[in-house]
Amino acid sequence: MEVVIQVTPAADGAQGVPAGQVRDAVTALGLALEPVHTGSADQASGSYFRVRVTDRAAADRVVAAVSGLPSVAAAYFKPDAEPA
Repeated sequence: MEVVIQVTPAADGAQGVPAGQVRDAVTALGLALEPVHTGSADQASGSYFRVRVTDRAAADRVVAAVSGLPSVAAAYFKPDAEPA
């Protein structure tokens, strides 16, 4: 399971990691921020990041930590895919 975070274009940092408050908020929780579309040159695709979490409570903490930041356009919990 993961939290997906979309950052505003102004928040994009070097090497596919958003700068400043978003990164700091996630690392303060002891978690890592990863680009969803690694190596994408497309600005829209490059604005999506994920934080892998072990449970819903951790996901809720991440969403709460980043959703009020001005550089965050969206943050939401994405459950694991279920078998068909």
